[in-house]
Amino acid sequence: LDVLERMVDTLGLPWYPMLKDATCFQKFAEEPRYQSVVSSIEKRMQDLRQRLPETLARFRALQ
Repeated sequence: LDVLERMVDTLGLPWYPMLKDATCFQKFAEEPRYQSVVSSIEKRMQDLRQRLPETLARFRALQ
């Protein structure tokens, strides 16, 4: 859990299906620290999705 908590502050994102579905994480499903990490990752993914259209528009403008 300590390593997972540090992932919240990294630039990259963990592979979400692994984080949610891997057998090794199932034992933490009810753990508040694990749930906090998952929520934080989900929020970051949502934020990135919201910025994606703007990012794509800028990229196309440069071509």
